[in-house]
Amino acid sequence: MSVVVEQLLNGVSVRLSDGTIVVCKPLTLKRARQFLKLWVKLSDPDAEVRITSRVALLDAFAEEYPELEEKLGGGDVERLVPGFSLAVTGAAIQQPENPTGTTSGEPTAPSGASSPTP
Repeated sequence: MSVVVEQLLNGVSVRLSDGTIVVCKPLTLKRARQFLKLWVKLSDPDAEVRITSRVALLDAFAEEYPELEEKLGGGDVERLVPGFSLAVTGAAIQQPENPTGTTSGEPTAPSGASSPTP
């Protein structure tokens, strides 16, 4: 089973240092963008930006996943963010039920009218 399918069916699995596996819901797009923006700033040349971003990222992660707050370290969060941010929720393009024409190939013109196509 692919990682994407696994995450759709079971959520994002995290193996803790004691071997326990915790399954978390994937992030929404809004939250994933927030996490990634903060994560990217962890490499900023300005130390103040790095520190502020690190604290904001840890706070956001703890708010989103309170069940992990007592089980992870700050470095764990920084390492996990890319995987959490790229997880999937199951959204898909909805195909129209009746696209133009019919699936049978029958003409769609009303009874008695001629179809514009032969």
